[in-house]
Parts: sequence; structure tokens; C-alpha cells
Amino acid sequence: MYCLPRLHGQARDVVDQWPIFQTYRVWQGSIWLRALAALVAAGLTIPKAMDSLAGNGTPYMNWIVDEIRENLTESLPEALRKMDKEWPSPAMITALGILLDEGKPEKALQRYADDWLEDGRERIKESMVKLKMIGYIFALVVGVWFYNGVNQMFLAFTNL
Repeated sequence: MYCLPRLHGQARDVVDQWPIFQTYRVWQGSIWLRALAALVAAGLTIPKAMDSLAGNGTPYMNWIVDEIRENLTESLPEALRKMDKEWPSPAMITALGILLDEGKPEKALQRYADDWLEDGRERIKESMVKLKMIGYIFALVVGVWFYNGVNQMFLAFTNL
């Protein structure tokens, strides 16, 4: 848990596909999009809003925001594509491209932030079901291992 908000760089690119890191990625992506939507609704342009978000988060989010700012030459979806991380998700990048082309970015960002958060909750639930099953299997394996160990000790004592 300590490394979720702190780990960044190439190591983060490797572990970002693990369930707990995916969950954190969805959560942080939702927070980032809602913050960006609020700043754009307050009258800031997307580049100015990204500048405002820079340096105000965890090391992980500062790393993400800095990469977005470095690539923000054309549009926000293009900057996210250039990162080569599919952050926060490929679906979000595509949807943002469509929504921002329609005009009124403040409304599009806010609406999509709400929708994406709801979708993220569903993805988190699915991940938790998988983790729960892994936990049950692990507990079963440990239980069988413990039972066999106790059984072996009992047999060793009875054969003395």
C-alpha cells in the first residue's frame, strides 16, 4: 500500500497491470479528470489547468501530470496517447477525443468524469471478485498444507 501513491517511472509501468495498481489507477484517473473538469469549468484552458495541477499531488500523480504537460502540444487526448501508458485507460482517451471535438469542454469533461467513475466502480468490483477468489484458493491451499502437516506429525507420533 505504501508504494501505490509513490512508485513511478519504469517500475510503475511494469506493475500498473496488477489488480491493486489498476484499481488505484482508476481511482486516480477519476480524481484527475474531476479536478481538470472543475478547473476548465472555472474558465482555465486545458494547458493552464494542467499547469495548475502540477506539483500538487502524490509522486505518482505528479509524474503523470508532468508527462501529460510535456506531450500537451495539440490536444489532451493526443497528449495521453503520446505517453504510451494508456493512462488512465484506452477507452477514456478515445472518449475524451470525441467529447472534446464536440465543443464545450467543461461540460464534456464533467459528464465524462461522472460516467467514468461509475464504470471504474464496476471494474473495481470485478477486480475484487477475482482477488477474493485468489484469496479463497490461497486459504484452501494453506489449509490443506496445514492439515497434511498435522496428519504427518500424528502418524510420526503413532509410529514411535
